[in-house]
Amino acid sequence: GSEMCIRDSSTTLLNEKGDGVVISSLYSREHISIFSKPIKKFGSEFEMSTEEKDVIKQAKENLSQGK
Repeated sequence: GSEMCIRDSSTTLLNEKGDGVVISSLYSREHISIFSKPIKKFGSEFEMSTEEKDVIKQAKENLSQGK
């Protein structure tokens, strides 16, 4: 049968130039998967989910505000 995705989450670790990593986890009934993607200048050569894009956008906004 098909797995039901129960929860997913993403976080990012970036320097002021927008270089770093985004880490995402997917929790299902059967297992937990953790993915990481390299980030360069607030973007990635890999396809990103909406949540991954959102956490990178938020990090960029926080960095520009000096937080």
